[in-house]
Amino acid sequence: MHRDKLSAWKPDDTQTRTLTILNEERRKAADLGTKLVLRLQASITEYDRQIAQLFRRHPDAFIFEGVPGAGPALGPRLLSAFGTDRQQLQEA
Repeated sequence: MHRDKLSAWKPDDTQTRTLTILNEERRKAADLGTKLVLRLQASITEYDRQIAQLFRRHPDAFIFEGVPGAGPALGPRLLSAFGTDRQQLQEA
């Protein structure tokens, strides 16, 4: 039979039609999930870039870069947590 004369396959019972619809909706949901994850990754990458840039320019960055194990994620977090008001740490 020639391909121009072939008709599209259509499920012949309700259960098969429902299964076909559910599979298509599942595929659409997975595609949407992938798009969301990619968008989230791009946003996180941009946040990381901005944080690194601000941290490098901060006058106290050298203090937190010198903490053993404080890498590009922990250094800025420590600086944010401790802040720059050294008076508050005098009594600690």
